[in-house]
Amino acid sequence: MPPPDDISSTPPRRGITLIELLVVMAIISLIMGVSYPSVARGLESVRLRMAGDDVASFLSLAMNRVERTESPVEVRFLRAQHAVEMGGPNTPHRTLQLPDGIGIGNIEPALPEDLLVERSFLLLPGAAFPRLLIELTSQNGGRRVVRIDPATGTPIVEQATQLQPGAVSK
Repeated sequence: MPPPDDISSTPPRRGITLIELLVVMAIISLIMGVSYPSVARGLESVRLRMAGDDVASFLSLAMNRVERTESPVEVRFLRAQHAVEMGGPNTPHRTLQLPDGIGIGNIEPALPEDLLVERSFLLLPGAAFPRLLIELTSQNGGRRVVRIDPATGTPIVEQATQLQPGAVSK
């Protein structure tokens, strides 16, 4: 094959240069860095909402067990283990483990010695369900409240508002 007479007659090469690749990587990194905090807050909010729904379902299950078996059920809130437990004479022991980063905050009605890590409530057959409020907290300050409406006996999950110490919302 004879050498080409003119270098300009060779077709241009296709592809990207290293500089172009680095610019694209820098842009992607910048976009990810800017959007990460909002994505993390969104995931935390979803985890908090899921935990609230799980605690409400767990409390509803405990109340249904009381009515169905006509025997008492103890519900325990274990702050150190980030868990809720229930058990009773005719109720198998069950544990609800909260997701990572979600903890149990205030529990109303508050006790003067509320520095205890564990709180328990006894649900009795034929008795009114207690006016109970459980605050779930996240590591970044998010809060959600699960409360039992004593009139209907249904757990309600709502966004947390500022509570006065010793006061139960609605």
